[in-house]
Amino acid sequence: MAMRRLGIRLLVTLAVAFATAVATQPETDPFSDWVISGDYAYGLVRAEAASTNGAEDVVWTGDGTALVVVRTERVQDAQLPEPVAPRATVVAVWSRSTGKIRDLLRFSQERRISVFPLGSTSSVIVHADDQHFLLDTGSGKSGALSVPEGALPDFYPEVAPSGKRFAVRFTLMESPVAGRNGGASAPPQVRSSIRMYDLAGSMVAAAEIPRGYRGLRWTPDGSVVVYTGRTPAPQLELVLGSSGFVPYEGSLAQEPQEGPEPPVVFKGGRLGNGNSVDILEMLALEKSDMERALVSGDREGEWTFSPKFDAIAYISHGVPMVRRIIKMPKDQFLVMVKEAKKRRTMSNAKQVALAIMMYSMDSDDAFPLITNFADGVMPYLKNAALTNGFVYTYSGGPLAKDADPAKTEIGYMPGEGGRAVTYGDGSVRWFPDP
Repeated sequence: MAMRRLGIRLLVTLAVAFATAVATQPETDPFSDWVISGDYAYGLVRAEAASTNGAEDVVWTGDGTALVVVRTERVQDAQLPEPVAPRATVVAVWSRSTGKIRDLLRFSQERRISVFPLGSTSSVIVHADDQHFLLDTGSGKSGALSVPEGALPDFYPEVAPSGKRFAVRFTLMESPVAGRNGGASAPPQVRSSIRMYDLAGSMVAAAEIPRGYRGLRWTPDGSVVVYTGRTPAPQLELVLGSSGFVPYEGSLAQEPQEGPEPPVVFKGGRLGNGNSVDILEMLALEKSDMERALVSGDREGEWTFSPKFDAIAYISHGVPMVRRIIKMPKDQFLVMVKEAKKRRTMSNAKQVALAIMMYSMDSDDAFPLITNFADGVMPYLKNAALTNGFVYTYSGGPLAKDADPAKTEIGYMPGEGGRAVTYGDGSVRWFPDP
């Protein structure tokens, strides 16, 4: 008999742990992870780490297939203590399809890194101090870009409508020339140039931009056109060719249309006075009963929304985190919420029912009296507040000898649209409201 009770107790304990885990570890919580905006609902999936700690920046590729992570790490063979040990800078890529990360660029010393998406492609330009790289996150290939010596790039890169070429402007400031006979030096001259590359990183053409030409457009075949003024005009256009800029009077490629507006927005904020923390929230664009959801309660620095509006990336405690975003019709989501409320009520009732069973095993198969129900089962519950929503209907003591435990109601927990009824064998059944 003692062994039987021990076995039952073990099974009940495991059932309680399982019911609690299911109730507290959902992939997405419909009550706290979702917002309703217009005719759709948008939900945050549980956060996943994209890399180890040490992250300093995260940037999505233009096609949203990968997240570029810039991090620093201690040099492995350094014999110095952590505070003064040299650190390396790593540019890594996390793939959305595989969920895996791989290091693609590594610098033996700390570098100031800037990452710029290349249009709607999977490639990015990496600016590392005075070096510039074209990085294909899909294939993992990288190559150094040829740039004018001593010039500063004027990012973002301009991408041709065809997506097959891109252009980068550079600024070069010449050293001031000393004046004659000790006179004042002439002011430094600023020159601008432009270089056109293909997606393999090979330079197609390069030239200095004539003074007064600031605007930039593309020809239909993917050549750069510069112009003066606010808008192009045939008599003021120059096209970049193999021998530099020459007059151009041909047609221009259509400007890319503005993409769709994001369905939700993200907003950072601070909580607390003394030990305040940075938080990140997802907000609906339209007023609704569910207008905000917490993304992170300990966010660091900036965050980045994927180009397809289906994921948000941020840094928390030095670890790059990603939360995918689910889109669902509002009516379908409300049905899901109703089912989730039912499951939550059933789970809560099950935990109370199992606590009653454990009390019974410690009390010679007697159930708690109705007058001391809460005090009796509270030691067997991880969340004592569950007794507040439970209606105990059994008078107490052992079940009648001829009673069927599976059919003897001992209580219920009311929920939306029905109630979860518990029985003497620990089972729970749902009864919808009439």
